[in-house]
Amino acid sequence: MVTRLRAFRRLGYWLIDRLVPMRVSLESERVGLDLSQHDEHYGLAHIDERELAEYEEHIREKNKQ
Repeated sequence: MVTRLRAFRRLGYWLIDRLVPMRVSLESERVGLDLSQHDEHYGLAHIDERELAEYEEHIREKNKQ
């Protein structure tokens, strides 16, 4: 019974992850989830101009696809 439940949970996770990815890209993690996922600019003191420019370029390339 427990083994079937584990298998069902893994299958459910796999299916959901295929439909709606549960992980963000490494670039989004590096920049920060507030900025990359919600476009919130709170606390950007730790991000320098180069990192912000790289992230904006990443978003432009992503939107082209």
